[in-house]
Amino acid sequence: MIYTKVGDIYEELGDSNNFVRNYVKFLKISKELAENNPESIEFARDIVVSYYKLDRRDDLQEALLNMKNKNMFMDHLLIHLGRHFELW
Repeated sequence: MIYTKVGDIYEELGDSNNFVRNYVKFLKISKELAENNPESIEFARDIVVSYYKLDRRDDLQEALLNMKNKNMFMDHLLIHLGRHFELW
């Protein structure tokens, strides 16, 4: 989504306000999409990425566990994050 790309550009420029603003928008949209498509791995992963980028560790861990409990496919990054937080 465009919000992540724009957010990443702002992050590189050191503009934390616009970085956070774009990732919060992306998170909101991702949550709405995931709510309407609960089996979507893509939308679930988007939520995890948003929490990671926003450094919301408790929410990140909950989102990872949600994916695991639904037996959703997890790529290498998500598996690594789960191990890092000792979730599995």
